[in-house]
Parts: sequence; structure tokens; C-alpha cells
Amino acid sequence: MRALTLWTCALAFALGLIGCNDPLTKQSPDRPTPSSTAETGGTSGGGETPTVVSTEGDIDWNCLTQRVPVFMYHDVQIERPKKGGVYFDVTAEDFEKQMALAAAEGFVTITLDELYEHLTTGKTVPTKCMVLTFDDNYQGVMDNAIPVLRKYGFKASVFVHTKYVGNVTQGRPKMTYETLKSLLDEGIIQVEGHTVTHPADMKLLTEDQQRYELEQSKKDLESNLGIKVDYLAYPVGMNDETTRRLTKELGYKMAFTMKAEFAEGSPDIWRVNRFEQSKFEKVIEQTKEDLEKAPLGYSTLPMKDAPIKFEFGTFGKCDLVLLRGGMPQTFLSDSRQSVGDFVSQAGGVAGINGTFFNMAAITATDNGLIGPSLVSNKPDFKIDDQEYRLPKLRNRPVVMWNDSKVMIVPFLAAGMNDETPYKLHMPDVKNLFMAGCWIVKDGVARTKDQMVPFASQDIMDFRRRAFFGFTESGEIICGASKGSVTTEMLAEAAQLAGAKEAVLLDSGFSTSVVFDGKVLATGHSSLDHASRPVPHAIVLMGTKDPTADVSTATVDDGSQGQGSDPNRRRRRRRDR
Repeated sequence: MRALTLWTCALAFALGLIGCNDPLTKQSPDRPTPSSTAETGGTSGGGETPTVVSTEGDIDWNCLTQRVPVFMYHDVQIERPKKGGVYFDVTAEDFEKQMALAAAEGFVTITLDELYEHLTTGKTVPTKCMVLTFDDNYQGVMDNAIPVLRKYGFKASVFVHTKYVGNVTQGRPKMTYETLKSLLDEGIIQVEGHTVTHPADMKLLTEDQQRYELEQSKKDLESNLGIKVDYLAYPVGMNDETTRRLTKELGYKMAFTMKAEFAEGSPDIWRVNRFEQSKFEKVIEQTKEDLEKAPLGYSTLPMKDAPIKFEFGTFGKCDLVLLRGGMPQTFLSDSRQSVGDFVSQAGGVAGINGTFFNMAAITATDNGLIGPSLVSNKPDFKIDDQEYRLPKLRNRPVVMWNDSKVMIVPFLAAGMNDETPYKLHMPDVKNLFMAGCWIVKDGVARTKDQMVPFASQDIMDFRRRAFFGFTESGEIICGASKGSVTTEMLAEAAQLAGAKEAVLLDSGFSTSVVFDGKVLATGHSSLDHASRPVPHAIVLMGTKDPTADVSTATVDDGSQGQGSDPNRRRRRRRDR
């Protein structure tokens, strides 16, 4: 975290000094001076405070059926200078290669207006599309990027800091209003806001100073170009709740940060993600992979209560122990305990081990979960505080529910590690966790090729495995394999058992299914408890089906708990 903070500060300084030649301490004479008592607020990476703002005109999760990368460029130069060059600029040759790659892969560009409609209404955009943006109004864009855009039929947007329009004496030359007008007339660019002086950190300014930067730059562009300015890029991506509130009040419709993630994974419309251009080739490949293999879109079902019962059965290649019915609640222990203890303490009928957690060692007592979470017995939403691993969790399913419905949504790291997007779509959410993999979606079992890119490396190992899901009517269905299986085998079995939607729970030694005080499935060895105590469990609350007689059930003896070599050295800390 310290390294990330230092990197963010260094980037802010570099962009403030090199990109615009206007450090925060050098003020424009007609601009308010920063106060020494200005509130800075905390940050959550990328220069933003995660406070929930208005839901009006916000992101519609129907857009999650697609993946749109927004790319952030700055200057486009013939060649990189030997001194004073910055990584976020690109050479004309490299820019040409990037655009050629995009065209060859079938990508087209869409405008900010089209992106806004896509994000706020879920309107479909071309399957392979991208948004190109250029910050800081460099003349190099006109000289070296525009000809390439014309060649490939692409469009872009330029975010302009108005104090420097036409400036040729401070740093590299900037485009004039006349140049911008000609490009607007051609229809190849949109011109949008980027403040007046490009402060290195908007959060360090007073509210009046922030208002000046946002309002005056909008007026400058609209009066000089005869356009309506609807969109904003925060300088260096820095913003806080005040910045976002003012952005909305002053008539902007959408604003951009520098968080590296697809636009659909933004926390809200006032913090839309962008990829830095140096990641262009990687992001194009990632976009293709998501479009081909990811669980696109979200799923929602009604929550239907039913008497709770257990079932043994063979489905496909798996012998399963199933639980059906009840209303689920999740619980988090302060350390580790058995699923049976979770059920007993909650006063439930049945339960199953929960999601994946940080420390896999049997003797560990840590209760940190992988991914964000909200549990019934603790009031606060918990983020995953291991920021380094968030990108590895791309497209993992986040399951959340209230008293009437359940939603499952693919996780996109930059905007889904705080409660904002979840509260926007389910204000009264009561339970939430990230599962290991989405194994059944829309009634279809997902294949190995679809699951492997978005799950831990061992999901196709043979071991006892557990799942949690819902039938088409919204009734709970969850359970575990009695023998060692792969996740692909489990997915097929869960579908055949009636799951409309299902996700992978922690498996192997953690596997445990409990009904009416009796352990029906374990990961290893014990008749009474799962061999590995867990920090998280799902408990089914409600009434027991009167026909469910657990006294006659054949208890799993755990003799086939692991299908892999028990002497193989295992990771003790889980990174994904």
C-alpha cells in the first residue's frame, strides 16, 4: 500500500509538472488560491474517495453484457525524447501499430455520447468497440494521431485544459481553438473538459477552487467553440465527493478517472474507468477473451422460501449431497469454526461452507475473505484489502441478495470493491460474497475453457467440491460432491440437479454439508465436522421438510477427501 501511495503521488507530480507545466503551487492570477485547511479526504487507490453519491442517471448493469475499453492517451510524438520523456506518451509509429491492430481485430470506435447511453441505459454498442481519449490538447495529436484516425475511420475525444489552449511556450505546443474547430467540423473528435489549469490533485483544493476549475473551463470551451460540453476527465484522475457533486451540479453528464478497468466496471457514472495506452495490446486481448469466455451480463432471480430438505443423488459423473429450500444467510467468524457450529449458533436448519479465504492452512485463524463481502452477523461492508490481487479476480461472480431477490454479477476490479455499485442496484442488500467461479449460468453448465481464465489455477484438480445456487423458481439449491471431481464435472452435475445459476464455493478440505445437526459431507476424515474449520458459511434458515429424516442418512466418512497427492506441497496463502 505504501508503494502504491508513493507511485500515485509521483504520477500526480509528473502529470502536473510535465504534462501541463502548471504545478499546483503556481497559480493563475484569476484563480482562487488553495487554502491550507482544505480537506483532502482518504483515498482508495487512483485518487478517489469511495463515498456513495446520487444514483440518478447512473450505470445500468444491463451494460455488463459487453466490454468497452476506454483508452487514455496524451501526446503523440515522432520519437521519444532522450530526456524529459514520459511513459504515458506514445510515438506516432506505436500509435499506428495500435490502431492497425484494433482494425485488424475488427474493433470500431464509439463516441462518448454512445458510451454514456450504453452505460446508463444498457443500450447495445458494437460487439468489438473502444473509446479513444486524448488528455491535455497536445498539437502532436493533430500532427501525428489525426492522420492515423482518418486512415482507419476512427474517432476520438480530446480533453482540454483551457488555460493552455494555443500555448507554445510552456512545454510542448497545444492545439489552438481554430485547430479544434476544424477537427470538430470534420467530425473526427469531440472536445470535452479537463479543468482550467490542470491541478495536480483536485482533492487539495477548496470547494470554491474546484468549482472554478470545473465551471470556468466548461464556459471557456462552450463560448470559444460553440459546443455543449457534457463530459470531463479529472486531471490525473484525482477526485473526491466534492468534485463529483460539483461535476454533476455544473451540468456534466459523465466523468473519467485513470482506474484501469472496462467502462462497465466503473463504480458510477462520475468515475468511469480508463486504460493507459501502454496497455493497449494486452487490453485488446483481454477484451476478446471476455467477449468469448466471460460470464457476460448479470443474473437475477426471485428469492423463494421452501421447506428445507436434503437429497443424495447421482447427476452426470457426480454423486452429490444436496440441500434444497430455506432462506440463506451468510456468517463470518472472528477466526475459524465448523459449519455445524455456524448452523447451531444461527439457529438454522442446514448449512454449507462458504467462500474462499486468504489463508488456506488448517491451523490458520485468519478470517479474511477473497473479494468483497457483507454478512448477516456483522453490519459493515468489507472490501478485499489485498489490492494486488484484485485484477486476478476479474469476472469472478459476486452473489448478493435481500429478502426478495438474488443477483449475481461478474466482478470488475476497479469499481466493484466498494459498496457503491451494489447499493445502487440493491439498496437493501443483506448478504454478499465473491464465489470462486460461475459454474452454471442461465441454466447452462459452463465449460472448462470458459471457467479456467476466471478462476484459481486448481479448479480442474480432482477434489471434493461445493456449490451454491438457485433453481429457476428462485429456490435455494446447494451441495457438495461425495467424491473427488473437477469443477467442470461439478458444473454439469449442478445443472442436472436443477440449478439455474450456481457458483463454486471453497472446496477440498473445506467442504462441509450439515443438515439438522448431522454432517452429510466432509472434505476429509471427521464424521462430525469438516476437517478444516472455515471463517465463512452459508446457513439455511426456515422450516425443515417433515419428510426429511436425517437419522436414516448415510454419513459421508470422508475417505475420498482429496483426489490429488496428499504429500504435494500446497500454497498456504491464496493469491486468487
